[in-house]
Amino acid sequence: GTSVLVSPVFGTGQGRLVSATWSCGGTTIHGLAVKCPGTSAGTATVTAVDGAGNTAMASVDYPAAPKIKVTKVKLSPKKPKAGKGSKLTVTVRNTGGSAATGVKVCAGTAKAPGTRMAPGCRSLGSVSAGKGESGRFTVRLGRKVRKRFQVKVTVTGSNTAKVTRTNSYRPKPVK
Repeated sequence: GTSVLVSPVFGTGQGRLVSATWSCGGTTIHGLAVKCPGTSAGTATVTAVDGAGNTAMASVDYPAAPKIKVTKVKLSPKKPKAGKGSKLTVTVRNTGGSAATGVKVCAGTAKAPGTRMAPGCRSLGSVSAGKGESGRFTVRLGRKVRKRFQVKVTVTGSNTAKVTRTNSYRPKPVK
């Protein structure tokens, strides 16, 4: 699963922080900065020791991990003509509790010989919790496409799971 980064929060003390023991999600982890396992929000507790032997305890609340969903894939016109261009709009939403970073949407076609998609990928950057973003693409359907074809959308992020969605479309009949 996706992890949440939690770092110790202490004021200045007698010595440099040298060790820390964390408890988050029922797991004990050693280190000065850790990733708590899982995707849910929670509270991490830490016991830290500095170079002078001083011990301190603290609790840190952390938000739920980001979760990206593809909410809409729209091809306009819905039935494109072979050899003609159309617009593809992909909308994603972050339904998690923290910002999704490095979000990138890639789109491609299957069963559509000669079809071009531009650009192949579009960066959406950071998507805040509860917010949505859209990426737009130009699709030029190949001249020989006569049957149903597929548009495959893949969304990735530096701190979220990969999401894939495939939609099928029919081209407008050629007369």
